[in-house]
Amino acid sequence: EVDKLDPEAWLDFFRKYVDMYKEASGGQVGQHGIQYILTDSYEAQQMTWTKNMASEFESRCGYSVLDWLPALTGQIIGSTDETERFLWDWRNTIGDLFKENYDRINDIVAEYGMKGRYTEAQENGRVYVGDGMDVRMSSTVPMAAIWMPTPGAGSSITMAQADIKEAASVAHVYGQNIAAAESFTSAGFGGRAYSFYPGNLKYVADVALSAGLNRFVIHESAHQPSDERVPGNGLFVFGQWFNRHETWAELGRPWMDYLGRSCFMLQQGKYVADIAYLYGEDGCVTGLYGEEGFPYIPEGYSFDFINPKGVMDYLEYKDGQLVTPSGMTYSVLVLGGNCETMSLALLKKIAALAKAGAPVQGLIPKRAASLSDDQKEFDAIVKEIWHSGLPNVSSASIDDFLAAQGIKMDFHSTVPGIRFLHRTTDNMDIYWVRNFADEDAAALLTLRDAKGSHLSVWDPETGKTGQYVKYTENECGSVTAALVLPAGKAVFLVSDDNEPDAEQIIYEAETVEIASPWIVQFQQGRGAAESAEFASLASYTESEDVGIKYFSGVATYSTSLNLSSAQLRGAESFVLDLGDVQVLAKVSVNGKDCGTAWRAPYKLEIPASYLTKGENKIEVTVANLWPNRIIGDAQPGAEKITHTPSSFYSADSPLLPSGLLGPVTLTKIIK
Repeated sequence: EVDKLDPEAWLDFFRKYVDMYKEASGGQVGQHGIQYILTDSYEAQQMTWTKNMASEFESRCGYSVLDWLPALTGQIIGSTDETERFLWDWRNTIGDLFKENYDRINDIVAEYGMKGRYTEAQENGRVYVGDGMDVRMSSTVPMAAIWMPTPGAGSSITMAQADIKEAASVAHVYGQNIAAAESFTSAGFGGRAYSFYPGNLKYVADVALSAGLNRFVIHESAHQPSDERVPGNGLFVFGQWFNRHETWAELGRPWMDYLGRSCFMLQQGKYVADIAYLYGEDGCVTGLYGEEGFPYIPEGYSFDFINPKGVMDYLEYKDGQLVTPSGMTYSVLVLGGNCETMSLALLKKIAALAKAGAPVQGLIPKRAASLSDDQKEFDAIVKEIWHSGLPNVSSASIDDFLAAQGIKMDFHSTVPGIRFLHRTTDNMDIYWVRNFADEDAAALLTLRDAKGSHLSVWDPETGKTGQYVKYTENECGSVTAALVLPAGKAVFLVSDDNEPDAEQIIYEAETVEIASPWIVQFQQGRGAAESAEFASLASYTESEDVGIKYFSGVATYSTSLNLSSAQLRGAESFVLDLGDVQVLAKVSVNGKDCGTAWRAPYKLEIPASYLTKGENKIEVTVANLWPNRIIGDAQPGAEKITHTPSSFYSADSPLLPSGLLGPVTLTKIIK
C-alpha cells in the first residue's frame, strides 16, 4: 500500500518494487530482461486525501478547500448547488492526481531503461475517483480485462466490453494502436476449474475482438517447476490455468494461431469510426456503461469514447473532419453520459469546434460544474451554440442527425446478429465480421468503403487468404457482397487490388460412416491402461473401467477405412466430420497431419491425395479436461494423480463427457 496521490510516495514504491525484480533477476531489467511494467486493474481502497491535498486543490481550483471540509461529511454549505460544485472540484482534483501519478510510471520506465508500461484501469465500474481513459492516455499499451463467465467472481461480459472499448478508444485517440486485455480470467467456483478449452473460449475472445481488443494477455500462467505435480501450481482459485500442464496444451497451436491472426489483422492501419462519444466529466466509461451496456449508436456505425482531456487538448476540426494528432478522424462529436453538467473550459472548447463547423449532437449542457465557473457566461455560450439555429448542432435523435449530415452507415447486414470492425490502410479496407447469432447466416453485407478492385475472405481459423467474394458496386460507392457465415464464425473481408482465387462451387457427394471398432491408446500416468478397444464410440464416463471413467489427458483413437476406386474418383478433397468431440482433436490420415479440430463443428478437410484405394489408417488424438481425473482422485481409496492449489471438486461432483463421441463420417467433395 502507498499513498497513491503523493508523487514522492508513488515513485518510491515503484523504485522499491522494480529493484526487487532487478535483484532477483541478477540485474536483468531494461534492454536485456524485464522490459515492461504492467499495472493491474485498480483493486485498492478509495483514496480521498493526501498530505498536500490543500495546496494541490487550491492551485487547481483557485480557492481553499479548508472552508469546505464539512461538505465531505455530508453538510450543506451555502446552498446545495454550491456544495455539489465544490464536491465536483474535489473529485476532479483527486482524479487529476491519480492520472499524474500513473503518468509517472513512465519516469520509472525511463529510469530503468525499460520499453514501456501496460496499464489497466477500472475493470469493475468506478472503483476510484477518476477517469479510466485519463490514466491510460500516456501508457505504452492501454489495457483492460475480460473474464470467462464465472458465478460469484470477476466482471460480467457487459462490463468487460465497456472496459475494452475504453482501452481501445485510448489506443485510437492517442495513437498507441494496440489495445490489450487480461484475457479469459476465471475462478474455480461452481465446477468451472480447469473447464476451459478453445471451443468455449472462442466466444469470449470474439466478444473482446468486437469491442476493439487486438492483443491478448492470457491469465494466468503460473510457474510450474514440476512435471510430476499436475495440473500444478496456480493463483489461489483463479485461472484460466494456461500452461504446459493443461491437458490440451500440445494440441493448442491452432487456437493460438487464431488469436494471433485476428490480432495481426486488427493492428493494421487505422480504426474507422464515425462518432467521437464524449461521456462527460465526473464519471468513467465502466461506471456509466458497464452495467447497462454501450450508449445507443445506430446500427452500422462505429464510435470511440473520448475523454474530456481528449476534447480539450487533442480534438480539432479540419477539412470537414474532427481529427486527433494520432490520425484518427470522426464525423460527429456526440455529447452523452454526464454532459448536462460541464466545466466552463470544456464548454468553451466544444463551442469553438461547433463554430468552426464541427457536427455536434446530443445532450445540451445545463449546469456549470465547478465552483469557479461563471454560470451566466456558461448560459450565454449554451444559448449561442444550441439555441441560435446552427445547422451542425442538434439535440435531435442521432439517427436523424446522421441522416441530416449525410453520413452513411459503414456496414449493413440483411440478417441480425453480425458485428463488424473496420480498419483501413493506404491500399486496403479490412472488415472483421462475426456471426453472434445461434444460426448460420446467409447475408448480404454492404461495405461503405472498398479501396481495392477485389474483395476476398481471409479466414483467421485456417489462415487461408484471398478466397473470392462476388460483389456488386452501388451508386453511392459502397459494395454489397453475399456471404454465408456459420454461427460462431468470424472472418475478414479484405478489399484490395490483389487478384483473389477463382470462385469455386462445392458439391458434396457420397458420405460414409466410419463405424468400425477403435483402438484407443491412453496417455500414461493418468490412471488408465495403455490401450483399450471401443466397439462403439462413447464418453469415457460410461466405461466400467475406473481408469478410463476418470481419465483426463490425451488419447489416440485408431481405426481403418477401406475405400474403393469409385469412392475416390473425381474427389477434390474429403471432409472428415468427427461429430461430437470432448474437447478437441488432432487428425492424421495414413500418417499425414490433417490439422486440429478445436471447436464445433469438428470438421477437417482432407486432401484427396492423402487417401488411397483399399485400407486407410485414421488416427484421432483427443484431449479432454482435468475435472474427471480430479474427481477420480477424490474417490475412496483412489490413487492420487493430480495436485491442485484448491479443492475444486469432490467425489460426487458431476463428470464431464469426454473423448471422441462421434459419429465420424467422411464426405467426398467435388469442386
